[in-house]
Amino acid sequence: MGSSSDAIWNPRAIVWDGAKKTLLIPAQLMDQNMITYQSNYAWQGLLAIKIGTTGITEAGRITHIDTTGIAAKRKQDCAQYSASAVTEEKCYTLISTGEKVCMKPSDNPANQNIPAYCFAENDDSSYLANQIWNYSPYFIQRGLYIGDTLYTVSPAYIQANQYGGYYNFIKKVQNGDISDNVPKG
Repeated sequence: MGSSSDAIWNPRAIVWDGAKKTLLIPAQLMDQNMITYQSNYAWQGLLAIKIGTTGITEAGRITHIDTTGIAAKRKQDCAQYSASAVTEEKCYTLISTGEKVCMKPSDNPANQNIPAYCFAENDDSSYLANQIWNYSPYFIQRGLYIGDTLYTVSPAYIQANQYGGYYNFIKKVQNGDISDNVPKG
């Protein structure tokens, strides 16, 4: 729930390579809990989709979002919550302290909620999913290819990737600076 693409309102966001039978489309893939409205998973980037006589398969994913340090950011963000902020009877391990929390709703006078991503039973992707819109400058809006190079464009930068195979990172240009730093997404 919550997945989207710029191609919904702008057909120019779609690139079709008839020779390679490949569709390139920017996408935001989301999985959201419809009861708590917490996001469980999020990814944003360019999808390469092979379409052939035998079916449709995902050929590759490219993202501009660098998740380096996300575990530390998650731990820092979760430090603001305490064990008294539980609204239903559950047992979890707080990632900020390692403390085991098993409480009943009646033990929670403040009636606060601890985000699910603050529990060790959830991984960093849950945290990223709930912070994804903070990375909007890195949302890929377009893809285009020239020969064996696939270029992806976001407000933050333009990135060159190998076109086909593993879609490996080549280089990126940000504010006129060329970088060999590989995004960690």
